[in-house]
Amino acid sequence: MRRIVVLTEEQKKAYAAKAEEFQKISLWRKSKKKRDAGLGHARCPKCSKRYGILNARGNGHDGFCSKRCLRRPGKPTIRAQEVGLSTIEKRQRRQIRRQERLKNQVVGFYESREWRELRFKVLRKYGPTCMACFKPGSPGNPMHVDHIKPRSKYPELELDIDNLQILCEDCNLGKCNYTEEDLRPKSALDFK
Repeated sequence: MRRIVVLTEEQKKAYAAKAEEFQKISLWRKSKKKRDAGLGHARCPKCSKRYGILNARGNGHDGFCSKRCLRRPGKPTIRAQEVGLSTIEKRQRRQIRRQERLKNQVVGFYESREWRELRFKVLRKYGPTCMACFKPGSPGNPMHVDHIKPRSKYPELELDIDNLQILCEDCNLGKCNYTEEDLRPKSALDFK
């Protein structure tokens, strides 16, 4: 039986602060060991590749991974701009960029006429009840029409009515696109 732990905002902030402090300490220890051994590494400001500092100094392209990057015009990449940031800040920036990319891709499909018509048919066919936890739909518990096989992995099945099931918001967000589990009850499959 799983236990779900709910953290308050204060606990989340304290946990994040401890994690960041631990990260700084461990990075400092690792970098000190590398400095002592003479094995320092850095990131190239042009292409963000990791390179050995001693190797770069010996070959005449100090501060860059190669002579090509040393001569190449252009501004630093996003990764190179994040070099001074903590791990948590980098992760947050990556999540924001990922959400923006997904938002730009997803909005078009979920607002299309074909999807809305299919969604209406599925809700009418199975009713507004979650197929995983059997909670009825309400304003506080909205129903989602979920793809059993996720759109990200199977784009050809995005408008297939046999690939859709009804889940509440909690069940759908918990399922995400990691599982391809068909949560429809047998009676709903026979209902066709």
